[in-house]
Amino acid sequence: MPEKYCYVFPYQTIITPKNYRLTLKNIFANITKEGYKIGYESGILFRYGKNLKEQFIFVDIDDYKNSTLLENIIHIPASSYICKKSKCSLINNAPNIFHEQFLKDYTKIVIESWKYTGEFNTSDTFLEIRCSLS
Repeated sequence: MPEKYCYVFPYQTIITPKNYRLTLKNIFANITKEGYKIGYESGILFRYGKNLKEQFIFVDIDDYKNSTLLENIIHIPASSYICKKSKCSLINNAPNIFHEQFLKDYTKIVIESWKYTGEFNTSDTFLEIRCSLS
């Protein structure tokens, strides 16, 4: 996957669907207010490393050209990922799902987002969870 920049909102606990939707709405409003162009992906992003576990709700930003990262924007470097498809959220179980990767010493990026197989129809949606391989 190519590199991307994401507008993020950190959170500490398991997020409810209602809070997720409200936070996403606020993120979209902030991106627009700050003059960025909303990208095509949103979801939940975890960063895992030695003594590190960060959790975010994210929306990717198209054409981010600022030379410095702001507090609410993070850079996701280009990387290869291993992916899993699911009908329910699995991100809180990422260390077990991607057990082999979690045995390795590098900062892992784990992203979970909704995918659609055509015109929006709730019966055709699924979640994709992916973990960076390096």
